[in-house]
Amino acid sequence: MREIPQHLIDECEKLAEENKTTYFIFDKNESNSINLKLRPNKENERESKIEQIIEETFHIGTIDEFSELPSRFAHYDTETKLVGRYEKYNFVTKLLLKIGFEPSVHNFGPEFEQTFCIVNSDSNEMWFVRLKPNLFLSIRYSNYSDTQVSDFEIFNGFFNKNHIITALNQASGSLRETIRDLKLEQIIQH
Repeated sequence: MREIPQHLIDECEKLAEENKTTYFIFDKNESNSINLKLRPNKENERESKIEQIIEETFHIGTIDEFSELPSRFAHYDTETKLVGRYEKYNFVTKLLLKIGFEPSVHNFGPEFEQTFCIVNSDSNEMWFVRLKPNLFLSIRYSNYSDTQVSDFEIFNGFFNKNHIITALNQASGSLRETIRDLKLEQIIQH
C-alpha cells in the first residue's frame, strides 16, 4: 500500500472543516471496481483505465461512498485523524473501554464484528455496542424493570466521538460522570 500524500490529507481536513462533516480517503481502484460493477458502461471502463495509468491511488469521499459497498474500508478519516486500519480500530476500542464498555468474551479481534457492553444493575440499564471492522457501530440502550422494558438504538453510523458521547448522555443519567470526564479531557487536549 502506498503512503497517502499529505496534500490529500490536508484537503480532506479542509473539506471537513468547511462542511462540518466527516470526510474519508478511499482507494481509487476499489472505487472504480465498485463503479464498474454497479454501472457497467464504456465511459466508466475508460475512466478506470485512465486512472490506473495516471496512478491516482486515492480519492476523497464522504459517507455516501459506503452506501455502494458498506463493508469497505477508508484509509483515512477526519474523525480519528489516523492512517492505518488497526491504529484506527484501536483508537475506537480504547475510547469504548474508557467509557466503561467491556468486551464480550466472544470477540475474535478486529477482523470480525465485536460487541461491548455496560451493565448497571443499580439502575437496571444496559448499553450494547456492535463494532464492525470498518468502524461503523451501533449502540443500543436497554432499561428494564419488573413491569416495563425499554430497548432502542441510540446511535448507528461511522464512529463519531462527539455524537456517541451525546447519545450516551441523552439516553441515561448514570453515565453522566464518565461523559463529563471525557468532555473535560477533550477540552484540556485542545
